[in-house]
Amino acid sequence: MNKKSLLFGLAAVTLLTACSNGQDSKTDATNNGKEVTASVTEDIHGDIFLYDSMIDKESNSIISPYGIRDAFHPIVKYAENESKTELNHILEVSDSVTSKYNEYDENAVFDGTKGLMIVNKAYAGKETGAEEIEQINYKNFEETFNKILSEASGRDLKITVPENVEYSSGVLANAIYFSNAWNYEKRTISWNGKDVPAFGGTELPIEQVKEANNHIDVLRIPYDVENGNDYSLYIICDNSDSDTDSVDAFMADTTEDELHDLLDFSEYKRLYGYDSLDFIIPDFSVENDPNLIETLRDIGISSVFSKNTKDFSTIGNLRIDAVYQLSTFSANENGSGVDVSEKEILEDTTEKEEGAKYVRADSPFVFILKDDTTNDIIYMGRIADPSL
Repeated sequence: MNKKSLLFGLAAVTLLTACSNGQDSKTDATNNGKEVTASVTEDIHGDIFLYDSMIDKESNSIISPYGIRDAFHPIVKYAENESKTELNHILEVSDSVTSKYNEYDENAVFDGTKGLMIVNKAYAGKETGAEEIEQINYKNFEETFNKILSEASGRDLKITVPENVEYSSGVLANAIYFSNAWNYEKRTISWNGKDVPAFGGTELPIEQVKEANNHIDVLRIPYDVENGNDYSLYIICDNSDSDTDSVDAFMADTTEDELHDLLDFSEYKRLYGYDSLDFIIPDFSVENDPNLIETLRDIGISSVFSKNTKDFSTIGNLRIDAVYQLSTFSANENGSGVDVSEKEILEDTTEKEEGAKYVRADSPFVFILKDDTTNDIIYMGRIADPSL
């Protein structure tokens, strides 16, 4: 699979091994007051599950479903027992699909300024006996991986390992970087009574928007086909005529199949009743809390992190303890990873043109970056306030 240029972002997933005592096959957790229950005996996996359990509904938030799974794929073929079941059922990572991840990663195209960069590394200490995995001195891990990241991206991308952390087993490190420019109008949009910088225009055809229901719009902003793959940025937001904030309720009620059907425009004709499309999306920039270990435990990945696990004994004394994920994503009228310009700000007209469909993301919205060729979701995020 070849890759193409697309919207800027970074996901760096680092999984560091050492100790944990959790062995339960079922974990009850809460995410901002909402109970999240994960069981390895049920197929509760999927992108919508990761969104529901990992996205912080109180602030701007982002995850990389592909990056999380990609980080585990080098070791899943060695997993047995509960660890194998957890990875298969909760993260949808299995030894049968590792070739897909290898091919996807190896064919990523990044020319130093735009495109898709994926760095995926698996390390193990000599004391583990895991000779199938690259050996590393843990004291040099941060420096080693950050150097690879910097050289691959040409940017100062890095992870930071907390002080006083000691590693004694294995490290999995994954980084995904997107970059692409586009050219839309520079606008403003009213958010909580204040005008904030935004981008938009009337260039997109009416075929690039759906109405999920009477309250929710789904906007697709595609990129040109390059290297054989299509990528699109999807915005799920309240209908401009709606007076309620319905996005969170909509996402909570949406199943995995429904989400992917909604993001599938391949056979979609058009939104009838309209002749044109006018959209405005606020500029936004979002990054995550890099420490992911507790969140993964909360969704049911417990045996993988157990101090006493023997689930990787086929290659040695391997265990996983700490998980870090760096994700950053931004968008403005010039694209992502691109500075705002001196373009003239075009005012939004208060008079709606007859036959035009207006999409205005002026309340909390969801953004999704998706590979339309493979249907992999690279990023899922929620913007609570673009001014943050």
